Amino acid sequence: MSFKAKLEVEGKSYNVLNINYSLAQETDPTGRPSSQTRGGRIEVSIESTGETDIFEWMTNSFERKDGKIVFIKRDNNSTLKELYFFDGYVVKYKENFDSYGKSPLTETFTISAKSIKMGTGEHINEWI
Repeated sequence: MSFKAKLEVEGKSYNVLNINYSLAQETDPTGRPSSQTRGGRIEVSIESTGETDIFEWMTNSFERKDGKIVFIKRDNNSTLKELYFFDGYVVKYKENFDSYGKSPLTETFTISAKSIKMGTGEHINEWI
């Protein structure tokens, strides 16, 4: 089955080329969890456009945004699942130009979110 994904922030939609996110807990030597769940960072690569919104979000250290990643089934263009993030900061940003590749201009960035939610599961980072 083939999929595609869209990043949606403040009413704008971006074509996602690559995304990864994770949650983790430390474990003791027996494999039992020994810490709180940590996570909430979302690494995203998108097709670059003429917009500068993501760059501007990065350069404003205090700007937090809510958004979501929508995973879509290509065969019938229906939503497979959605990953929501709340109070997200862009904490890392890179734009890349490659005239030889399939995606000549891309933006890659990391969103550090206060919370992320998928389905009925939600992880909230306890920021002070």
